[in-house]
Amino acid sequence: MSTTLPPVIPPVQPPVIQPTIQPHRGIKARYIVLLLAVLFLCLTARSVAGYFFLGSQATALRKAVVAQAGGQYEKRFALRLGWMTTGLIRYGTRLVDLPPEPRAALDTLHQVEVGVYRLPGRQSSSEAARILIETDRTMTRRGWDRIVGVLHEDKTVAIYAPHKGLSRSSIECAVMVLHDRDLIIVSGSGNPLPLIELASKKIEDRREARNW
Repeated sequence: MSTTLPPVIPPVQPPVIQPTIQPHRGIKARYIVLLLAVLFLCLTARSVAGYFFLGSQATALRKAVVAQAGGQYEKRFALRLGWMTTGLIRYGTRLVDLPPEPRAALDTLHQVEVGVYRLPGRQSSSEAARILIETDRTMTRRGWDRIVGVLHEDKTVAIYAPHKGLSRSSIECAVMVLHDRDLIIVSGSGNPLPLIELASKKIEDRREARNW
Protein backbone atom coordinates (compact mmCIF):
# COMPACT_ATOMS: atom_id res chain seq x y z
CA MET A 1 0.00 0.00 0.00
CA SER A 2 1.52 3.20 -1.19
CA THR A 3 1.12 6.43 0.59
CA THR A 4 0.91 9.70 -1.31
CA LEU A 5 2.58 12.65 0.19
CA PRO A 6 0.83 16.01 0.14
CA PRO A 7 2.16 18.46 -2.47
CA VAL A 8 4.93 20.66 -1.28
CA ILE A 9 3.90 24.31 -1.46
CA PRO A 10 6.87 26.64 -1.69
CA PRO A 11 6.84 29.52 0.71
CA VAL A 12 5.49 32.74 -0.67
CA GLN A 13 8.22 35.29 -1.12
CA PRO A 14 7.26 38.85 -0.23
CA PRO A 15 7.37 41.27 -3.19
CA VAL A 16 10.62 43.06 -3.59
CA ILE A 17 10.04 46.77 -3.21
CA GLN A 18 12.57 48.88 -5.01
CA PRO A 19 13.53 51.90 -2.95
CA THR A 20 12.57 55.16 -4.61
CA ILE A 21 15.34 57.68 -4.82
CA GLN A 22 14.11 61.11 -3.91
CA PRO A 23 15.89 63.96 -5.71
CA HIS A 24 17.93 66.05 -3.45
CA ARG A 25 16.13 69.27 -2.70
CA GLY A 26 19.38 71.19 -2.79
CA ILE A 27 20.04 70.14 -6.39
CA LYS A 28 16.53 71.10 -7.49
CA ALA A 29 16.82 74.52 -5.83
CA ARG A 30 20.20 75.01 -7.49
CA TYR A 31 18.71 74.45 -10.93
CA ILE A 32 15.89 76.90 -10.23
CA VAL A 33 18.33 79.59 -9.12
CA LEU A 34 20.47 78.96 -12.20
CA LEU A 35 17.47 79.25 -14.55
CA LEU A 36 16.33 82.45 -12.85
CA ALA A 37 19.82 83.91 -13.16
CA VAL A 38 20.00 83.08 -16.88
CA LEU A 39 16.52 84.56 -17.42
CA PHE A 40 17.49 87.73 -15.57
CA LEU A 41 20.66 88.13 -17.65
CA CYS A 42 18.73 87.64 -20.89
CA LEU A 43 16.11 90.21 -19.92
CA THR A 44 18.78 92.65 -18.78
CA ALA A 45 20.74 92.26 -22.02
CA ARG A 46 17.60 92.79 -24.06
CA SER A 47 16.65 95.88 -22.05
CA VAL A 48 20.12 97.39 -22.39
CA ALA A 49 20.22 96.62 -26.11
CA GLY A 50 16.84 98.31 -26.51
CA TYR A 51 18.42 101.63 -25.56
CA PHE A 52 20.47 101.58 -28.78
CA PHE A 53 17.84 100.55 -31.33
CA LEU A 54 15.17 102.90 -32.61
CA GLY A 55 11.47 102.08 -32.76
CA SER A 56 9.38 101.26 -35.78
CA GLN A 57 8.51 104.81 -36.91
CA ALA A 58 12.07 106.13 -36.65
CA THR A 59 13.42 103.00 -38.32
CA ALA A 60 10.95 103.37 -41.19
CA LEU A 61 12.06 106.98 -41.72
CA ARG A 62 15.73 105.97 -41.74
CA LYS A 63 15.17 103.14 -44.21
CA ALA A 64 13.20 105.40 -46.56
CA VAL A 65 15.99 107.99 -46.63
CA VAL A 66 18.81 105.47 -46.94
CA ALA A 67 17.07 103.62 -49.78
CA GLN A 68 17.02 106.81 -51.83
CA ALA A 69 20.56 107.78 -50.83
CA GLY A 70 22.29 104.70 -52.20
CA GLY A 71 21.49 102.13 -49.52
CA GLN A 72 24.62 102.78 -47.44
CA TYR A 73 25.02 104.65 -44.17
CA GLU A 74 27.27 104.89 -41.13
CA LYS A 75 25.66 104.81 -37.72
CA ARG A 76 27.06 107.53 -35.49
CA PHE A 77 24.68 107.49 -32.54
CA ALA A 78 21.37 105.93 -31.53
CA LEU A 79 19.53 106.17 -28.23
CA ARG A 80 16.04 105.17 -27.18
CA LEU A 81 14.45 106.12 -23.85
CA GLY A 82 11.09 104.47 -23.15
CA TRP A 83 8.32 105.52 -20.82
CA MET A 84 9.79 103.58 -17.88
CA THR A 85 13.21 105.23 -18.20
CA THR A 86 11.81 108.73 -18.62
CA GLY A 87 9.46 108.08 -15.69
CA LEU A 88 12.41 107.14 -13.48
CA ILE A 89 14.26 110.26 -14.63
CA ARG A 90 11.26 112.45 -13.78
CA TYR A 91 10.89 110.80 -10.39
CA GLY A 92 14.60 111.08 -9.61
CA THR A 93 14.84 114.74 -10.58
CA ARG A 94 12.03 115.64 -8.19
CA LEU A 95 14.74 115.78 -5.53
CA VAL A 96 16.64 118.40 -7.56
CA ASP A 97 15.64 122.05 -7.73
CA LEU A 98 15.49 122.53 -11.51
CA PRO A 99 14.57 125.73 -13.37
CA PRO A 100 11.03 125.81 -14.82
CA GLU A 101 12.12 125.20 -18.44
CA PRO A 102 13.95 121.87 -17.99
CA ARG A 103 11.33 120.79 -15.47
CA ALA A 104 8.54 121.37 -18.01
CA ALA A 105 10.54 119.56 -20.69
CA LEU A 106 11.01 116.52 -18.44
CA ASP A 107 7.33 116.50 -17.51
CA THR A 108 6.37 116.70 -21.17
CA LEU A 109 8.66 113.98 -22.48
CA HIS A 110 7.41 110.40 -22.10
CA GLN A 111 9.43 108.66 -24.82
CA VAL A 112 12.20 109.81 -27.13
CA GLU A 113 14.43 108.22 -29.78
CA VAL A 114 17.39 109.88 -31.48
CA GLY A 115 19.50 108.49 -34.29
CA VAL A 116 22.42 110.20 -36.06
CA TYR A 117 23.78 108.71 -39.29
CA ARG A 118 26.31 109.60 -41.96
CA LEU A 119 25.39 109.11 -45.61
CA PRO A 120 28.01 108.24 -48.25
CA GLY A 121 27.49 111.43 -50.25
CA ARG A 122 25.85 114.82 -50.23
CA GLN A 123 22.34 114.94 -51.64
CA SER A 124 21.47 117.40 -54.38
CA SER A 125 18.26 119.45 -54.34
CA SER A 126 16.52 117.01 -56.69
CA GLU A 127 17.67 114.02 -54.62
CA ALA A 128 16.50 115.70 -51.42
CA ALA A 129 13.08 116.30 -52.99
CA ARG A 130 12.91 112.65 -54.03
CA ILE A 131 13.81 111.62 -50.48
CA LEU A 132 11.02 113.80 -49.10
CA ILE A 133 8.51 112.22 -51.51
CA GLU A 134 9.61 108.73 -50.46
CA THR A 135 9.42 109.49 -46.73
CA ASP A 136 5.94 110.96 -47.28
CA ARG A 137 4.86 107.76 -49.04
CA THR A 138 6.37 105.55 -46.34
CA MET A 139 4.82 107.41 -43.42
CA THR A 140 1.43 107.73 -45.12
CA ARG A 141 1.27 103.94 -45.42
CA ARG A 142 1.91 103.78 -41.68
CA GLY A 143 -0.90 106.21 -40.89
CA TRP A 144 1.18 109.36 -40.49
CA ASP A 145 0.97 112.76 -42.24
CA ARG A 146 3.67 115.30 -42.88
CA ILE A 147 2.78 118.53 -41.05
CA VAL A 148 6.02 120.43 -41.80
CA GLY A 149 8.34 120.18 -44.80
CA VAL A 150 11.35 122.37 -45.61
CA LEU A 151 13.73 122.16 -48.58
CA HIS A 152 16.41 124.84 -48.46
CA GLU A 153 19.83 124.48 -50.10
CA ASP A 154 21.50 121.51 -48.35
CA LYS A 155 18.90 121.24 -45.58
CA THR A 156 15.78 119.06 -45.63
CA VAL A 157 13.38 118.91 -42.67
CA ALA A 158 10.18 116.92 -42.34
CA ILE A 159 7.91 116.50 -39.31
CA TYR A 160 5.26 113.77 -39.22
CA ALA A 161 2.33 113.10 -36.91
CA PRO A 162 -0.17 110.21 -36.82
CA HIS A 163 -3.64 110.52 -38.31
CA LYS A 164 -5.30 109.51 -35.05
CA GLY A 165 -4.53 109.30 -31.37
CA LEU A 166 -3.58 112.93 -30.76
CA SER A 167 -5.11 114.93 -27.93
CA ARG A 168 -4.34 117.91 -25.73
CA SER A 169 -2.59 115.62 -23.24
CA SER A 170 -0.90 113.24 -25.68
CA ILE A 171 1.11 114.00 -28.80
CA GLU A 172 3.45 111.95 -30.96
CA CYS A 173 5.73 113.03 -33.78
CA ALA A 174 8.70 111.96 -35.87
CA VAL A 175 11.31 114.32 -37.33
CA MET A 176 13.75 113.80 -40.20
CA VAL A 177 16.60 116.27 -40.70
CA LEU A 178 19.02 115.91 -43.61
CA HIS A 179 21.94 118.34 -43.63
CA ASP A 180 24.75 117.78 -46.10
CA ARG A 181 25.70 114.13 -45.40
CA ASP A 182 24.25 114.02 -41.87
CA LEU A 183 20.90 112.35 -41.25
CA ILE A 184 19.14 112.92 -37.93
CA ILE A 185 16.00 111.00 -36.96
CA VAL A 186 14.02 111.94 -33.86
CA SER A 187 10.80 110.38 -32.63
CA GLY A 188 8.96 111.04 -29.40
CA SER A 189 5.71 111.21 -27.51
CA GLY A 190 4.51 113.00 -24.44
CA ASN A 191 2.15 115.39 -22.72
CA PRO A 192 2.42 118.97 -24.05
CA LEU A 193 0.41 120.56 -21.23
CA PRO A 194 3.43 121.38 -18.98
CA LEU A 195 5.12 123.28 -21.83
CA ILE A 196 1.86 125.02 -22.76
CA GLU A 197 1.34 126.08 -19.16
CA LEU A 198 4.91 127.36 -18.92
CA ALA A 199 4.55 129.34 -22.16
CA SER A 200 1.24 130.82 -20.99
CA LYS A 201 2.80 131.87 -17.69
CA LYS A 202 5.73 133.57 -19.45
CA ILE A 203 3.39 135.45 -21.78
CA GLU A 204 1.32 136.58 -18.81
CA ASP A 205 4.43 137.71 -16.92
CA ARG A 206 5.57 139.76 -19.93
CA ARG A 207 2.18 141.43 -20.18
CA GLU A 208 2.28 142.35 -16.51
CA ALA A 209 5.82 143.70 -16.88
CA ARG A 210 4.73 145.92 -19.81
CA ASN A 211 1.78 147.25 -17.84
CA TRP A 212 4.17 148.49 -15.17
